[in-house]
Amino acid sequence: METLKAKKKNGQMDFLLYVTVLLLCAFGLVMVFSASYYYAQNKASLNYDGLYYLKNQAKYMAMGLGVMIVMSRVDYHYLEKLRNVGLMVTLLLMLATVFWGEDINGAKRWLNLFDVITFQPSELAKFVLILYMASFMTRRAPQMKSFTRGIVPMLIIMCIICILLLLQKNMSMMMVVMMIGFVMLFLGGADMRHLVGLCLLAVPVMQFLAMLPDGLMSAGVLNNTYVNDVVTYVISAGIAYLAAKIYNSREDQVAHFQVEKLRARRRR
Repeated sequence: METLKAKKKNGQMDFLLYVTVLLLCAFGLVMVFSASYYYAQNKASLNYDGLYYLKNQAKYMAMGLGVMIVMSRVDYHYLEKLRNVGLMVTLLLMLATVFWGEDINGAKRWLNLFDVITFQPSELAKFVLILYMASFMTRRAPQMKSFTRGIVPMLIIMCIICILLLLQKNMSMMMVVMMIGFVMLFLGGADMRHLVGLCLLAVPVMQFLAMLPDGLMSAGVLNNTYVNDVVTYVISAGIAYLAAKIYNSREDQVAHFQVEKLRARRRR
């Protein structure tokens, strides 16, 4: 009886997780529509179609949900067997992006394969990194408390991916990969003292990279101008967001005061 129940549950999705993914996708569609409608409806190359980006995003979302449903039926042990091949292929694709990727605004993040498909290998790197680290930490769980035998091998893989991302001038994805790696190490049972120490070490390292003169680090691929531009953009965006929140808050207070004033007049 238990065997039959196990077979019945095999391949079934976690309903709560599935609904969460759908809600996140729906929220993403709303954000895409809100951010792109005005731009798209005034763009001649898009035939003044305000829903162009929304329809494009919905198409790829449907494809992604289809792949998710198919992959939910696949035993993850089969994927684990592909961890080494997947990692090597991903690193080769990322290296190819550095040399032959499409140059957009001074950054090479997209790779065109034989004019058939254009994609970002860095997106594949996130999935492969999770798969590889999960497999490694499962097989070497007792060693994860050791810095040299547990954490260092994973840091080497993370550093290789991050260096390739920096060569592509994709610092935002590099930060995402670093966060994924540290979360995986935390879930894998790494010593918290080691993780905290690495986080503290990352701060002066980033400051050192930001102070490097132009021309160093792969002939200017990573330079202080690029790093400072990214940092400046993030800080500026944060300041703009806070300013907008303060402005909206003041406007709400003024509107509330006017409404209360009007109510008081009506009562008289």
